[in-house]
Amino acid sequence: MQPSLQQRIRITWVVTLVVVALVSLFAAERFNRFENKLYEGDVIADLLRDSLEMRRHEKRFYVDGKPEDLQLAAAYATASLERLVSASAIIESHARGNEVQDFEQAVRRYIDGLAQLESGGGTSSQTNAEAVRLAGSEVSSLAKIWVQRERDALHASMRASRWQLAMVLLLAAGLLLLTFWWLARQVLLPLNRMVNRLAPITTGRYTRLQPRNDAIELQTLAQAINHMLEHIEQRERKRAHTERLLALGVLVSGVAHELNNPLGNIASSLDLYNEQLRRPPEQRDELRMQRYLRQAREETDRAHRIVRLLLNHVRDRAGERLDCVFTDLRKVIDAALQWSRAQCRDSEVQVTCAGELFVCVAREPFQQALVNLLVNADQSAGPGARIIVQAEHRPMPEWNTDERYSVGPLLQQERVSPDGRPRSAIAIQVSDNGPGVQPADMPHLFEPFYRAETRRDTEGSGLGLYLVAQIMEVHGGAVSVENGHDGGAIFTLWLPENADG
Repeated sequence: MQPSLQQRIRITWVVTLVVVALVSLFAAERFNRFENKLYEGDVIADLLRDSLEMRRHEKRFYVDGKPEDLQLAAAYATASLERLVSASAIIESHARGNEVQDFEQAVRRYIDGLAQLESGGGTSSQTNAEAVRLAGSEVSSLAKIWVQRERDALHASMRASRWQLAMVLLLAAGLLLLTFWWLARQVLLPLNRMVNRLAPITTGRYTRLQPRNDAIELQTLAQAINHMLEHIEQRERKRAHTERLLALGVLVSGVAHELNNPLGNIASSLDLYNEQLRRPPEQRDELRMQRYLRQAREETDRAHRIVRLLLNHVRDRAGERLDCVFTDLRKVIDAALQWSRAQCRDSEVQVTCAGELFVCVAREPFQQALVNLLVNADQSAGPGARIIVQAEHRPMPEWNTDERYSVGPLLQQERVSPDGRPRSAIAIQVSDNGPGVQPADMPHLFEPFYRAETRRDTEGSGLGLYLVAQIMEVHGGAVSVENGHDGGAIFTLWLPENADG
């Protein structure tokens, strides 16, 4: 059975603690050795200090002739002998040959010579003074040699310890890296396998994990993920089923909503045709009858296109693949007025275009968006509605404010160009003289099946403005709604600058 992650982490901690303990012990041993070396250096340095002090007082005696200087020199010489005895092991470790005996004999000769100088009454004995100087010089020379050897030994020990400590640290670091690499391999490899197995989830394939001979925690995690994937897959199937039902509802409602216009036009054309047909043959206007039949045929074809457009939209937003062509915007508006004449027959429509405007649009869907806005204005304003359609270039507005609400990809563009000039767009505005739109309704007008509070008692399915927003989205434009200063609602279709022919 594979060890658990806790056991593997515990092993890593134990190895780490052992390595740290060994490095600490080695460092402590090195520091202890340094302390001993420093102590030895202090002992030999004190020996040198005593020898230098006795020589200093000796020289002062030669200058001043005071017996006190001889006594102090003898005291320092005696202290040197005592240090030689008390620290003989340390001094012998730095001495070579008979240097210790030579040092002791020189100190004793020095002390004897000082005694003779003191008993001889000052500097009377030149020979004795010379012997004292020679003995003192030998003592200080040997002390200096030992101090230098001790310093050289200390430096050599420091260099060796530095390399040894560096090697120990490198070995410890290598061992720790190897240990953590082993731990990471034990943890990360199973996790990477798990991540690779989970990657197809982003494409909708709920691949189950196959627990291997991994740690018990990873096996438990894999089982939990498999359980979660099973629930997600079940919910996804339910969601897809719900979306299909919703799409079917959108299709049925959309067909019912959008076919009202062509069916009304077909009925109107057939009524006029029947009126001609009821007349005697000699009173019939054959040209008008042919025009009525042609109009009925055109509206039938339009109904077929509407059904096809709604089917494409419900399936996969196929409207994004519609072919756009450059066309005269005024002709598009006139065609939309012709399509909507059956439902807007009691409305007064005024059209204004600022010069010749050519736009790149998918003509039939864009005309349908205009028809939906015209029908919406007619239903909102009621009988005797006055509808104004204006088309012109305008600077992009501030899209969403307390008075205006907008949707569409055009909102993502910067309203100011890099050179600091405001960007413009082609605006097709449809305004009416109705009651306007409540601010609380504006954010929801372009949602499917939503109907404003003031429109609950009028005809419609709540899909007209939703389809307008979808059509403007596939054109890369936007649609906005606001209330006019004198009342009524204002809906504006915005096309980007690159739609201008």
